[in-house]
Amino acid sequence: MLAWQDRVHRVLAPRGEHGRMRVRVWDSEVDAARADPATCAWIRRCLGAELELVHMDAEARRWVDPARAGPGRPLSFADADPWLLVSASPRCSTSTGTSVLPCRSRPSGPIW
Repeated sequence: MLAWQDRVHRVLAPRGEHGRMRVRVWDSEVDAARADPATCAWIRRCLGAELELVHMDAEARRWVDPARAGPGRPLSFADADPWLLVSASPRCSTSTGTSVLPCRSRPSGPIW
């Protein structure tokens, strides 16, 4: 389900029936499944930009850097590690005592 202001659009995960697209995620290139044309058009209308929605299906492959976690660890479209940990508290404190919202914080290392 996608929501933008007062608009809602239902999305089903594509299975490659709308083609595939090479996308760059940080330093990785991934062969992702394209979302259906109606969903992409909805996103373009809402955001006013030429965008494509893609999905990381079972055929898409991306791996964690072996130097970080050893060989053969799969990774999604995430930053660099398969898990991101955030506090349940509405605010977190940094090591300097500064209070930050969870949406603005990042863990200091991967969790395996």
